[in-house]
Amino acid sequence: MSLNNYEQTVMTLKDHEDAQLEIVTMGDMTSDKAVVLIHGAVMNYKIMTVFAKYIHHVRLIFINCPGRGESSELARASHSLVDYATRINEALVSIVNETKLQELAIIGYSMGGLIATKLAGYNTLPIKQLVYLNSAAKIDIKELRISKLLMELVKDMKSDNQDGMIKSIPELVLDQGISKKHENNTNFTDYFAPVDAMVTDLLYTLGSDYLADIDEIADMPDVLFLLGEDDVIFPNKDSKETLEKFESLGASVKSVIYPEVGHLDFLRVLDKTHDGALQSIESNINDWLHI
Repeated sequence: MSLNNYEQTVMTLKDHEDAQLEIVTMGDMTSDKAVVLIHGAVMNYKIMTVFAKYIHHVRLIFINCPGRGESSELARASHSLVDYATRINEALVSIVNETKLQELAIIGYSMGGLIATKLAGYNTLPIKQLVYLNSAAKIDIKELRISKLLMELVKDMKSDNQDGMIKSIPELVLDQGISKKHENNTNFTDYFAPVDAMVTDLLYTLGSDYLADIDEIADMPDVLFLLGEDDVIFPNKDSKETLEKFESLGASVKSVIYPEVGHLDFLRVLDKTHDGALQSIESNINDWLHI
């Protein structure tokens, strides 16, 4: 996929008191299908641009959630994660109408999967596929293991290029992310939200439960779960509950669980098979999206 079609815009949301939302698009602008990529908590859209190298022949839409980049902040005390979803929904409805898109696929990483669940439940977008990447429709605050997550982060900050595999998240993102293509200098901190937005993300995300929203979906999308066995933020039992909910409503569902992969280090299997057995995340996504 060529990055020449990279375009950054700031949308004004009339239904949200003229709040702004930053949107980045690239890919095949002639396609009537788009893949929307929604980042996780404490991050910004740039973390999701690692997928630009692997998803071809469709339009790609990246969104900066409120409080980062050119996206307006929220008054934290009077809003919730639902307000992230309604803002993104308004922007996507506008894009679909303007560009005559016929199909959307949504890839939601971590917090992005919670938002994607809400979007599907609004029934205002032609969502045909939904990918939960280390995510689910709920997050159980009692199950969080923050100390393990911090250990995982420290582990993955170390460089390890054995066998050509980049195991460090900062290395991989800086090597493949969009900033390297459009800026002279790169810094991994550019991929994180401002501290105030980080706090807002965490307060809004922890304990969120959108399982009931799945009941509201009129046309069930095909749902793919790409999970890490060692995920300490979205344990597999939460993902399993979401999976079973979709199955009970007749959705086509598939789950791939990568052993020894945690919440932050999914990039280790982004374009590499796991022990030569499980397909890479790249392959699973492209197969699921039929592209």
